[in-house]
Amino acid sequence: MAFGDSVGSSIVRGVVHQYHLCVQAVDLPGHWAPWAAVTLAAASCSAGLALLFVSACGTRQQAQTLGHIAVLLLSAIGGSMVPRFLMPNELQGAGWFTPNTWALEAYEGIFRRGENLLDLGKPLALMAGTAALGLLGARVLIRRTGR
Repeated sequence: MAFGDSVGSSIVRGVVHQYHLCVQAVDLPGHWAPWAAVTLAAASCSAGLALLFVSACGTRQQAQTLGHIAVLLLSAIGGSMVPRFLMPNELQGAGWFTPNTWALEAYEGIFRRGENLLDLGKPLALMAGTAALGLLGARVLIRRTGR
């Protein structure tokens, strides 16, 4: 069941990423393969973390409340609310502990710096690893709690 939720969440998040890129008028056809890899990794990372988080919470209300706080904190530190280059160096460094920074750096690498798939190894590995750990952690928690 958890794996099915992860796949569905990944698809939805991928569609949202595609919409945002189309609105910003980037050269998507010229960067199709790296974009697809980053979008899949970012969507999977998001879904894996969400499943882990929800599996760790006891009630729906707890998951919603703490989830909103976690998303706001990760977004603020990761550069989704304020561009990272405007942040102090310490906060920019802390951003590398958030999936937001990994995704933003990967997309920036593709569309601003013209990086190819091989150049995106660090953010892709971080997102894919986090997705796998999140899914595995959610599975362990679900089995332990019997939900």
